[in-house]
Amino acid sequence: GASRSLDTRASTPQPPTRTHPLSPSILYPLPQPPPAGQIQARRCANAVRRAAARLPRGRTLSEKTLCVVGGAPHAQAATPKLPLARPCGASRHPNSCAPSALRLRGYRVASQAPRRRATFWPRVAASCRGEAKPGFCCFFLPVRRLCGMATAAASPAVTASRAVGAEHDAPAAVPAPARQQQEPEQLEYQWGFGNTFSSEALPGALPIGQNNPRVCPYGLYTEQLSGTAFTVPRREQARSWLYRIKPLVTHEPYHPLQFPAENLTADFSGGTVTPNQLRWKPFPLPTEKVDWVRSLFTMCGAGSAASKEGYAIHMYAATEDMAGSSLCNADGDFLIVPQHGALRVKTEFGIVGVAPTEICVVPRGVHFQVELPDGAARGYVLEVFQSHFTLPDLGPIGSNCLASPRDFAAPVAAYEDIDGPFTCMHKLEGHLFSAKHEFSPFNVVAWHGNYVPYKYDLNRFCPVNAVAFDHPDPSIFTVLTAPSSIPGCAVADF
Repeated sequence: GASRSLDTRASTPQPPTRTHPLSPSILYPLPQPPPAGQIQARRCANAVRRAAARLPRGRTLSEKTLCVVGGAPHAQAATPKLPLARPCGASRHPNSCAPSALRLRGYRVASQAPRRRATFWPRVAASCRGEAKPGFCCFFLPVRRLCGMATAAASPAVTASRAVGAEHDAPAAVPAPARQQQEPEQLEYQWGFGNTFSSEALPGALPIGQNNPRVCPYGLYTEQLSGTAFTVPRREQARSWLYRIKPLVTHEPYHPLQFPAENLTADFSGGTVTPNQLRWKPFPLPTEKVDWVRSLFTMCGAGSAASKEGYAIHMYAATEDMAGSSLCNADGDFLIVPQHGALRVKTEFGIVGVAPTEICVVPRGVHFQVELPDGAARGYVLEVFQSHFTLPDLGPIGSNCLASPRDFAAPVAAYEDIDGPFTCMHKLEGHLFSAKHEFSPFNVVAWHGNYVPYKYDLNRFCPVNAVAFDHPDPSIFTVLTAPSSIPGCAVADF
């Protein structure tokens, strides 16, 4: 079975042979026992081989791919068109469909006899009845990627010893959920919502056993960024420790920004009041050069940033990067929703790439810079002056569905050691100020804590709805909520 143990102490001079599972007349040698670190990968490969051996002989389908089931629609590039496959267990997420858990039983598969005994590997493609199963689709994984082991593309078959040469849980073994738009670069993330993360761009940059040593590694400076008061209940505390090349407090006094910001406000006590339903058309993309901050336009809101109550909704339409400048919002958290064009959000904690169908949250007090890898960009911004965004309670829904905490991504440490003039903009009560730095504020080499920016892919949202009749309330579509002082009453829901 898949759980049998393997003796890794020594190998026999002549490995025994056994019968080909699909062609009894052909013998092939058993693979040599792998090192201890490869046992799990071997079990993974053996599980797929045994599952294929139990299948009845039938018509030959594709023999170049292995089908992994679940997730969002995925383009079948360079793969023959096959019917949808049966769900792997009850999961819709491909990361839980490890090859050792694949259910190939019930499929008609035939594998051609190998030309060389030593290169046998059941190259199987699974199929299922039905072209349109809602909620499921096929992910076609080349056999040469099984268990994360990359092999020569020109090889007609994959040997068992090469196929199990990597760990069972290697990330390349399972394809990621499909995305409509790819990020301009491959960025690394840490996964989880509200976790206490730690990240270092240089080995040993994080102090061990303490937050503020007398002398930090690499001669770094220590800063703490607090998102809550020091004395709030521990379960509500939000703070992070940053270790940077130069302290951020070394700057000239702030002064009002030179460019006008009359389109940006954080006080709605004297605004226009109307009971009518309103809607706004998207802003046209500007023809002149304007960065992300200068393009912000407040559409509506409630309360004020001075009283730390309420929210504001902005729109942006930018055409150029925030070169040589950054923004720190002291009024509240920014929830950025791109509608056209991807954004590359550089923060003190690292870089976050966010595209349409994704959202990005930048907490209060974090310096960030927005770049436009796709050119012109347009979208929306939800700003909350009170509390922070959190996951909604599920109640009778149970412990799953809606936005899963494991699908939220926080950046990893990435620093730049650049000397020269740098403009740091500061937003306070809706007014913009600026100060000159002689270095980049994104010089954090290491950090740890739970007060961090993060992103979320809306394609991973699992909605719930009525099955028999009636229409549930729109709160079932809540991804994030900003709670108020009244239980069950939110400042804003997204």
